[in-house]
Amino acid sequence: MPINRTQQFSSPSVEPAVIAARLSSIKRPLRTVHKKATGSREIGNYGDPRAFAQRTEGLPEAAWKQLLDRIEDHMCTVFVGAGANDGILPVGAQIANDWATSFGYPFTTRELHKVAQFVAIESGWRYFPHDQIMRRFKEQIVGIHLDTKIKRSPLALLAQLPVTCYLTTNYDGFMYRALELAGKHPTRRICRWYKDDNDPTEQNGTHNSALGNITPSIDRPVVFHLHGHESNLKSMVLTEDDYYDFLINWVQDQSMIPPFLQKALARTSLLFVGYRMADMSFRVLFRSVFRAMDTHDRVANVAVQLPPEDAPEGAREYLSKYFREDKIEVFWGNARSFVEEFRPRLLRSGIVK
Repeated sequence: MPINRTQQFSSPSVEPAVIAARLSSIKRPLRTVHKKATGSREIGNYGDPRAFAQRTEGLPEAAWKQLLDRIEDHMCTVFVGAGANDGILPVGAQIANDWATSFGYPFTTRELHKVAQFVAIESGWRYFPHDQIMRRFKEQIVGIHLDTKIKRSPLALLAQLPVTCYLTTNYDGFMYRALELAGKHPTRRICRWYKDDNDPTEQNGTHNSALGNITPSIDRPVVFHLHGHESNLKSMVLTEDDYYDFLINWVQDQSMIPPFLQKALARTSLLFVGYRMADMSFRVLFRSVFRAMDTHDRVANVAVQLPPEDAPEGAREYLSKYFREDKIEVFWGNARSFVEEFRPRLLRSGIVK
């Protein structure tokens, strides 16, 4: 059962030795060096040049071919991060900096989960940052034609793929809407890592315990919100405490992810779009969910799109080897650059039209 943490941020009711033993297997990620990286080739000016570097290193052709084959065979699972929204909403680093300034954050490291934790404690309400980030998101989309933005984002291409399962760490419903705009009939489900006796998702059947009652298909895919959804602040994994609780609850109860999704993660190719190595959501995915899956029978690759500034000069070769231990190939470029290379290959193969 999920741990019931109080608003005073009391310690979790788990033996410290158990927590230490379980979390000791989670490797510390490399410290991100904020230095502009250079790639092997120029592919053009896509998206906001202020947000990402403009040079990329694509996947090896063999990795592209393998990924395309698996997608064509309906054997691919897609993970959707904030970068896939392509500027519709502010990025986590921007929010962290704004909050750090507004609330007098005293530390030098301004990662969103750390700043959000500080804001929660300073406000006296655990879910104050959750409430504030959703208010900001809503303000951001006032006065814009959201469907047009979604159609022009990388989400639109992802929605066209013959995929039955989309896992997202985003709180918004943009991936769901992209699938609707693509003529599909998606189902939304929310990971039940938290405790909320008044959870509206229990009443409307959108939390993960109801997921076993459906069979996803290409026309009726599932969008699984791994880190919560805007409909319930308590479901959102945002603060440092939230991430620790998610990890601890995952160790205690891996049924947080329904069995057929676990099977998909172990047996299909995985495509991560819109993440950064500095994102806590990305690190938790790799060190808890992904590493915990039975991957001995995975025959296809994992492709990860990462912004090039995540790797300083000289680091990409090392990081590529690090990921390759888990059959992971890295596309060094932003989400739009990835889509610009991905789309023509999909068109040539006849997977999308």
